[in-house]
Amino acid sequence: MTSPSNTSPATLPGQALWGMMQPFWEFSTDMAQHAILYGDVMRQHGDNYRAHMAVALPNVLSYATTTVLDGRELERPVNYLQLEIAPPEGVKVDPGKRPFVEVDPRAGLRAGHRRLQGR
Repeated sequence: MTSPSNTSPATLPGQALWGMMQPFWEFSTDMAQHAILYGDVMRQHGDNYRAHMAVALPNVLSYATTTVLDGRELERPVNYLQLEIAPPEGVKVDPGKRPFVEVDPRAGLRAGHRRLQGR
């Protein structure tokens, strides 16, 4: 007769079932942890977006600017601003030179875009 203390762990009731379920349990735990981390990253992204949009005119440049002309206030509103960039301290600007102008059409909205769409 075999005593219970001599029984090997593989022959205990439910041990075979646990052996089959262990990979599933580990995968489920890993999946739940990744879901929590993903949710935290998306929350941080949303917080950053809301903080960025809370500014009246969110600007991606890190320069001090002054609004010269706001295109949304024109007779025919446009989605552009004319800004004057303040030079950093210690930099002298020659008023006799022409200003540097950059046009950014944003998201591929180029001249003739509407004609290409048949409008």
